[in-house]
Amino acid sequence: MSQATTQSTSVSVRFPTELLTVIEEYAAAHGMPRSKAIQALTLRGFAWQARQPELAASLPLELAHVNLLHALTALAPPSIDGNADVSEVQARIDHMRAVYDAVNRYAAGIIEDTTDHLPGPFNRSAAENIVGDLGNSDWLDIGEELTGAGCEFGNRAAAG
Repeated sequence: MSQATTQSTSVSVRFPTELLTVIEEYAAAHGMPRSKAIQALTLRGFAWQARQPELAASLPLELAHVNLLHALTALAPPSIDGNADVSEVQARIDHMRAVYDAVNRYAAGIIEDTTDHLPGPFNRSAAENIVGDLGNSDWLDIGEELTGAGCEFGNRAAAG
């Protein structure tokens, strides 16, 4: 702005308690009043949105993680007061589906990024299935399973 002074308008905003706690912690950590913290965090959010195409190319998994957090933040669970009626149960089911969708999009990003970094020529489809399955199981040997799909780890140990 070219003006020497900045004009501002006072606005009332309702924040969930959890978000207000985060804002107040940010303000305290950075030695600023809550209003300045809200402004700083808002501007950071705008800057993040503007950089998404750049980050999608260079940091796809980090972008997927931030998008997951954004999606989950926007998905407040619907409340049920007293005994639930059918519409309240349906609202909860819709909420669960939206949460599952957000998490599944993120998991797909993890699987793709991990598979992109596997060594050697290998069966990509089999490797993606293995990486996805390993996210749901703790009894499989990562190195053994991926070696079976053609990944050549050589002397680099695969964590098991």
